[in-house]
Parts: sequence; C-alpha cells; structure tokens
Amino acid sequence: GRHLLILVDQMLGLHRLESGKMELNMINGDIVSYMKYLIEAFHSYAGTKNIRLYFQAEPPDLIMDYDPEKVLQIISNLLSNAIKFSPEGGEVSVVVEKQGKLARIRVKDTGIGISEDQLPFIFDRFYQAPAPPHSPRSKAGDGSPKTGAGIGLAITRELIKLLDGDISVKSQAGKGTEFTIHLPITQQAAPMDKAIPSAIKKEISSFLQAIGPGMELEDEGDAPGGLPLALIIEDNPDVVFYLKACLQKEYRLKVAANGENGIRKAIEMVPDIIISDVVMPGKDGFEVTRALKKGLLTSHIPIILLTAKADVASRIEGLGQGADVYLAKPFHKEELLVRMKKLLELRQSLRAHYLSLAETASSGPTPREGEKEGSAESLFLKKIHAVIEDHLTDPKLNVDRLCLEMAMSHSQLHRKLTALTGYSPNRFIRYIRLTKAKTLLIETDMPVNFIAYDTGFNDPGYFSRAFRKEFDATPVDFRNRYRP
Repeated sequence: GRHLLILVDQMLGLHRLESGKMELNMINGDIVSYMKYLIEAFHSYAGTKNIRLYFQAEPPDLIMDYDPEKVLQIISNLLSNAIKFSPEGGEVSVVVEKQGKLARIRVKDTGIGISEDQLPFIFDRFYQAPAPPHSPRSKAGDGSPKTGAGIGLAITRELIKLLDGDISVKSQAGKGTEFTIHLPITQQAAPMDKAIPSAIKKEISSFLQAIGPGMELEDEGDAPGGLPLALIIEDNPDVVFYLKACLQKEYRLKVAANGENGIRKAIEMVPDIIISDVVMPGKDGFEVTRALKKGLLTSHIPIILLTAKADVASRIEGLGQGADVYLAKPFHKEELLVRMKKLLELRQSLRAHYLSLAETASSGPTPREGEKEGSAESLFLKKIHAVIEDHLTDPKLNVDRLCLEMAMSHSQLHRKLTALTGYSPNRFIRYIRLTKAKTLLIETDMPVNFIAYDTGFNDPGYFSRAFRKEFDATPVDFRNRYRP
C-alpha cells in the first residue's frame, strides 16, 4: 500500500511538473546541514546491505535558497537507487561543493552501473535500463531483470529543472554510477533558523517511511523503560515493520538486518528475547542460534525462529540448534505474543534455581534435574562465584573489578546476571558475601565482627543491617536459631 501510494504521488507530481502547476517553497538556509540530516536517515537502510555511506561538504556550510521538499525528493530518489543497486559491501558517497555561483552535488556508488548505450534514455519517463547479467536486478524473484516503474529519475530531472539546475550522469557497467547536480546559489528567500524545523523533519520521516519500512528516522529506542528488550534479526524490511507494529507496545525493540549483525548486537546488548529469521544472507538463523546458545553471555536468551520452511526436517534442525520456539510464516500475532510471554515467564521461574547455584561452592554447583552438568549458565555462575570467593576478604571488590575478571562490560554483566538471578552485580556480590557469612555463623565459633571482616565488610554494623535485610534475622539470632 505504501509503495502504491508513493508511486501514485510521483505520477501526479510528474504531471504537475510537466503542466507547470507545481510551486516552489524556497527558504534561505544552510543546505549542507539539511543534506547531512537527510543522508543520516539513510544509514540504517545502507546498513541492511552492509554498504558504507559517506557524506562530504566543502565548504562545511553553504547558505543559499532551496526548497526542502524538492531537495528531499531529488536526493532520496538518487540515494535509494544507489543503495538498491550496489552489491553488499559497496560504497555510496554524497559530496556537496561550491563552484562559483553554483552548488554542485555528486551522488556516486560502486553498483552495477549502466551501459553506455542506455545512458541517453535513463531520464525518460517509464524507461528501465536492462540489468547486466548476474547483477542483483537480474536475480529478481519474478525472473524479470527490471525493477521499479521508471518514474524516479524522470521526476528527479524535472524537479531539478524547476530549481533552475541541471543533472548529468556518468556510468560504466559493473563499476558504478555518478550523478552530478548543479543548483544556482541565490539569496532571495526568507532566512530560516539554523535548526531544521520539526515540520520538515516530520515530512522527511513520512517520505522515507513511504519509500520502505526500513527507512524510519526514529530509532527502535530504549523507551519506555522497564519493558523487556527484544532483538529482531531479519533481513526483510516488511517483516521487520510488521514485527515492530506487533511488539512495540510491550517490548523495547532493536533490529539487526543479518545474522552477523544479530550475533554482534546480541553480545553487546544481551537482550531478554530474540526473534530471528532462518533464511538470511551470510549466517542463517540456525547458525545464529548455534552461536548464541554456545556463548557465555547469550546462552540463556530465549530464541524464536520464524521461517517459511515449515517442513518437519527444518523444524527439527532449528530446535536441535537450541531454538526455544519454531514458528512458520505466516504466523499469528497472538501466538507470537503468547510464546514470547511464556518464554520470559519461564526465565523468571528459573531465577530461584540459578540463585541457588550461585550459593553453591565454586568447586561445582549441582545441576538441576534435566540440566547438563556443563551448561553455559552453570559455568557462568561457577566462574563468577569463584571470582568473588577469591576476593571475598577484600572490601574493595566492586563491579568494575568483577567486570575486569569476567571480561565483560558493565551493561553485559548487568543484563546477564539480572536475567539469571534477578540480582544486579552489586547486590549479587553482597549476596555471596552474606551467604558465606551465613555458613560461617553456623559452622564456626568466630565472633560476628570477625565474620564481617572475613567476608569483606569494613563496618560490622552495616554487615548486621545487610544480613538482617537479606535473611530477616540478625547474625546473632540466625546463629542461635540454627545451632544447638
């Protein structure tokens, strides 16, 4: 529906241009800052194809008259084509320069290029240049070597003419394309503040969303706080858009466009749950699941695999790699939400078990029935318990030291430990100290203040208050209760 809407808008716009009925709404401002803001919105789209997007301006600011809406359409048409027709790992650059009384804008890519005999026709309405063999366009799902409707470049040229500018193109098949725009520098329109007005930002956002679901300016964000963090690993922007619509009220969302980025983001953020496609370029969903389930930081994260491969063999393979749920596309929104909710509830119920593992001596926590002796969760808790025990008498042991010993960042340690035990790193250190103190109170005759010092507390008074808060009894009452 969005694609059809923008196509109709383009056709109507082209008709208005050719009939001379489209008006200009010129402002006087810094076109460089506007271009920089606009191009920044394309970074996420370029990232879905692992394409590096560069912007360069000389001079760093250029005050001139321009129409924000027209410049938006011109640059968006050129940039979206450059990214669409560049192979994975390619480069796209935008350069703004001042040449006397002209502003020169160059959009260059390392894409499939256009053959020399086709160049004279690319600005013609409805013209589509045949794709070179083995190019991304020649592998379209419908077998057609063409894509789009052939309107974008036609309307781009007409808009530039409306601005009293011109556009030219250089290209070589298989090596890339460069479009060059020249616009006159005039100073006749009303000046605009340096800040880009919110109305223009909203217009940019609406335009980009119409181009494609992966083009929103808004980040998935961390708001509202307190909601579970879900990582979506999916290369299809339409599926991402639908998943975000389903989940955004109940989850904080982050998105990775392929398996490699998904693994990296999962390790960086340690989300509460992961939803991954199976068929993706590079690492597929099975490889992602295998890698994350073997990782010390990510082994506990529930993973839901979504795929059109609904046969029994694929389902068994996905579950065999460690996936918690395997859903076939098209899936029901309600089923996905229920599955996610139940997986997170299961994680909550396991916290008491993992906390009991943390209390066990580092020489070897007892696995739960059905849990492998060497599970990643057990090994993680065994390691962190050993680190705290080794520094138990040191009152200077803190989260920074624990992060260093565990080779984790603050956020990684916090999310992993909280997911397993419900305790923050600071509280977990104190809990292990108090648990050791509890053992000493029962098994030894040491005075309470000596036990406090031996478990890393500088202040016996604080030790007694912390002990009472954790175990609902003072150290003396606890000893009298559990010793004959």
